[in-house]
Amino acid sequence: MNGQSEVNRAGDASREVMNDLRDLYMNKILPVEQACQFKRMGTQMLDHASFDAPPILMLVGPYSSGKTSFIQHLVGKEFPGERIGPEPTTDKFVAIYKSDDEERVVPGNALTVTPNTPFSGLEKVSIIIINLLPSSC
Repeated sequence: MNGQSEVNRAGDASREVMNDLRDLYMNKILPVEQACQFKRMGTQMLDHASFDAPPILMLVGPYSSGKTSFIQHLVGKEFPGERIGPEPTTDKFVAIYKSDDEERVVPGNALTVTPNTPFSGLEKVSIIIINLLPSSC
């Protein structure tokens, strides 16, 4: 068996597990959360985007330790809004994701008010924090 078919089988199995988890949540857990008014406690209920979005990786470290260079290596190119320098240059969280549209920086508040995104749960977070979350795509 070649490596590509093993990767395809693993991807199919992963999608099946995620679909089962989404169905379990939507059909069993979500109704309980709604009946108990779970959202009033400040916790966001999950939506389809929470299950369909690719994993989110958070990269942290001291300034000038190579985080941006590491991300460039992973994505294979520079990304909009990046800055590299010997002194601290990044004072924001940056969400980088694949987009079929043109490359651009999307303000954090636009990410949080767009329904069915993995960032929509942040809409109740302080505007100060949201302004620190631009997106590069």
